[in-house]
Amino acid sequence: MEPPFWDTGIPFNWRILGIFLSYIVLAGWIKYVVGPRSLGSARVITAVPIFVLNTICPWIFNWNEELMARLSAVFIISWLCNFKVLAFCWGRAPLRASMTLSQLAAAILLPVFPKPPESSMSGPKGRLHDSAGCATSLATRWIAKIALLGFVVFLIIQFGDSMRAPLRHYTYAFGLYAFVGFLMDGPGALVMEALGLQLIPTFDQPWMSSSLADFWGRRWNIPTASVLRTIAYDTIMDGSLIKPMRPHVRGAARMLSPPSSKKTVGEVRDMLVPAAPHDTPQPSGAPSSPEEQHLGHYQDGGHHQHHDQQQHHHHQRHSKKQGPSLLRRQLALNCTFFVSGIVHEYIAWVVVGDGKWGWKWTLFFWIQAPMMTLEAICGHLLRRRGVQIPRALAILLTLTMLELLAYDLFFGFVDKDTDIAARTVAAVSSSYRSLLAPLQPPITTLATRLKLGLGL
Repeated sequence: MEPPFWDTGIPFNWRILGIFLSYIVLAGWIKYVVGPRSLGSARVITAVPIFVLNTICPWIFNWNEELMARLSAVFIISWLCNFKVLAFCWGRAPLRASMTLSQLAAAILLPVFPKPPESSMSGPKGRLHDSAGCATSLATRWIAKIALLGFVVFLIIQFGDSMRAPLRHYTYAFGLYAFVGFLMDGPGALVMEALGLQLIPTFDQPWMSSSLADFWGRRWNIPTASVLRTIAYDTIMDGSLIKPMRPHVRGAARMLSPPSSKKTVGEVRDMLVPAAPHDTPQPSGAPSSPEEQHLGHYQDGGHHQHHDQQQHHHHQRHSKKQGPSLLRRQLALNCTFFVSGIVHEYIAWVVVGDGKWGWKWTLFFWIQAPMMTLEAICGHLLRRRGVQIPRALAILLTLTMLELLAYDLFFGFVDKDTDIAARTVAAVSSSYRSLLAPLQPPITTLATRLKLGLGL
């Protein structure tokens, strides 16, 4: 079955402008229509028009002539934006009712993940509490990734056919890293400079990953991983779609870390071992309305510092006994990667265009969960025996394992089963040629002069 395509007859640039203007209206809908409703079904129902529009938005781009626009729209709008709005309906990050209209519009339309407000608290800090840096550094990385993407496309066009499959796959991986960074870092720099939003990092040297948990949890496509975690992992770990509110007291608010600030790699690594006290979720109930959530979140009750510290120690003792069960952790981990696989499968279906899609991407992403469980077991056994794997060897093993899993299920699908890789490379190459066309005459003139000057 072929994916839908809606030929509007509207020129490409006008369609892009229409999307931007419509999402300013949708931001107002989120702030003034969805936001005042109580958390849960009331918000979800009022957000249905947004979900529908996000789903059909990529359909206005043709999968052949407008591949990059269709791919970007299904990734940024159909996936990330829908998940962000759904998380907002459940009272979860990254959208907040306190955001301005322009901030909301940027957060839903662009592939960015604003830092949660609790990031100023002390305690263990995960990726949600790390900063992407200043706007200048983001813009610098954006330019570097544009150059890297162009270099990767050049390598594939010139030498791709003669490359061995693993080398070609790693080249594709760097191209994917550069392309996703191009989509995220440039808009991120604009958002930070114009709207004052602080963002979480986009990537963190994924080629330096020392485990699968390190790769997926802390280094690869962090905003997307955070969205998946918010929707799938946290809801299962909390046992509730709606974010549970936790009691805040003056001292405890400074000492305790919210569930969202736990280190992601620690969560994944500790799937099979008891969680440390500071890694367990805070016990609490779900708010029935935004007003109750606000009151429950910020009451301080006049407690003294000494009493706060006693509550903190009591909470640590209590949480040590009441940590998430092994079954719940495994269920959360497997569901998170399964959801990721289903979403990637939908992206493949929308982009391929000829119905040649299957189960490979779903299997590739889901299989990461049992592999990380096996990784945790092996790591635990080695530590008990006092065996420490050198970091360089751990990195080599991780990258090798990723290639083995991706050889047929991920890269094989885009390289052999379909023409996604070839069409994407051709589309990116065409974009670079269009951008560089005005520079061709002066470059040619300069090259000619250099040749004459050197007597060649």
